[in-house]
Amino acid sequence: MSSFTGTLRAVAAIALADFRQRARSHSFLIILALTVLASWHLVPPAGATAAPIRIGGFRALNTAAGIGASVALLCALWLFFAGFYLVGNTIRRDMATGVGEILATTRVGKGAYLFGKALSNLAVLFAILVVVSLTLVLLLFVKGEAGESGVGGGLGALLLPLWLLVPPSLTLVAALAVAAEIHLRRGRMLVHAAHFVLWIGFMTFPFAVFQNASPSSAGSQISDLLALGTVATAFEADLPTVASAGEPPTQQVTFPFPETTRTFEFRGFRNPLPAWLWRFVWVGIAALLVTLAAISFHRFDPERAGPAHRPRPGPAETLAAPVSRWALADLAPGSPLLTRLGTELQLMLHGRSRRWWLVSAGLLLASALAPLPAAHRFLLPVLWLWQLPGLAPLGAREIVARTSEIVFATPRPLTRQLPAAFAAGAALLIALGLPVAVRELAAARPLAALGVVGGALFLTGLALACGTWTNSTRLFEMLLPLLVYGAHKGMPPLDFTGANASPAVGLWLGAGLFLGLFGLAGRAKQVRSC
Repeated sequence: MSSFTGTLRAVAAIALADFRQRARSHSFLIILALTVLASWHLVPPAGATAAPIRIGGFRALNTAAGIGASVALLCALWLFFAGFYLVGNTIRRDMATGVGEILATTRVGKGAYLFGKALSNLAVLFAILVVVSLTLVLLLFVKGEAGESGVGGGLGALLLPLWLLVPPSLTLVAALAVAAEIHLRRGRMLVHAAHFVLWIGFMTFPFAVFQNASPSSAGSQISDLLALGTVATAFEADLPTVASAGEPPTQQVTFPFPETTRTFEFRGFRNPLPAWLWRFVWVGIAALLVTLAAISFHRFDPERAGPAHRPRPGPAETLAAPVSRWALADLAPGSPLLTRLGTELQLMLHGRSRRWWLVSAGLLLASALAPLPAAHRFLLPVLWLWQLPGLAPLGAREIVARTSEIVFATPRPLTRQLPAAFAAGAALLIALGLPVAVRELAAARPLAALGVVGGALFLTGLALACGTWTNSTRLFEMLLPLLVYGAHKGMPPLDFTGANASPAVGLWLGAGLFLGLFGLAGRAKQVRSC
């Protein structure tokens, strides 16, 4: 009994210490701000004719039930995706800082350590839900609309969907982040791809498999992790029947902000319990994932953790090591821009595996041979996404590698190194997009060709801004897949590659230059704090 109590105390201590550290991070504040802003803009003003969520041409009135269900759906979708990037580095950070080796000398077991980390992940995500709960109350006060049952419906209708529909997905994300760091620690691109596919799968699976099943059945609730089917079905139950050739209107959730003048009152979920309790099966699955991860956890043993986490060689070993073919040029204070640009390109591409090069070459060849619309809209964004390992560290490499004291102490650190990094990133993306740009010019679509340049500048500037202001790669790693997904869906606001050949390509060019300057301001902040 005393051993079990000691284990619980160890789990709680690890979770609390880790939560306190991460609650002060830039990434947490950014994800929190984005979630609150998205929740606020998801609910249209009272009397509005445009709404982000529309079912069958109708929008739900801003009653307590309508606001609560809409924001719960947003949080389930957004935090499952973004939350993984927010909490998915806690074990890696302990490896890099040496905290893990210290913990390994204590009596804290592998299971206690990993469950403490998972609990910390969950606490970080729940902290966002607490702030969103306060936002919901303010939303009802500012944007509430009166239905037949009045504006209210009570705090239960407003808050219960958020705290019953969303926690199972957050629990799974907290466990997946821990399991991914243990089982897939050497393949970050694989982790990003698997998480993105899993997110898409949880959005589509309930509609594809359980569309004819009762929404209150165990199978429907367990499969509907992100609450899409649960919310859509409940909304549809309160839709007015509008005769159109004897058929009711098609009912679906559409994004973003379509115009509609028709409204309906959502009266809340009817008898959600005990059906919603089936959703908490995912809590048991999450606990199982952490348990399986604990079995294969290396407990910070350098020989089992892999080459990336073994002790760094001393000065004598470093001097005796053979010079690599990737050896960097000797950068003197007066080194020309091309020399610095070449050095930055080497840093971006160094360490890439043969498989990575083969995939890049295959995508590049496909973009030159595939039909032009598919090459521009689908293959080019994927090819740029594949460069994520080199792009994401652009503004944060010095902080992550702990070389900031050296790099920032060089002459003119703002005007020498960072512009070269921006130029190297843009040059790499433009070179990869050259086949598509040339083909667009040959097809007499100069705006589409210019869009390739604009997209390259935008992504490079975004990587620099995210890295310098957050001191991390995670924000860019989260945003780039979303941008690529939006480009694939043909959403005009996210057409950063210029596939639509619209005059908006100028906005992406301007955004890239602005973000580059914003990244320069972030680097100035890094230099001052160094």
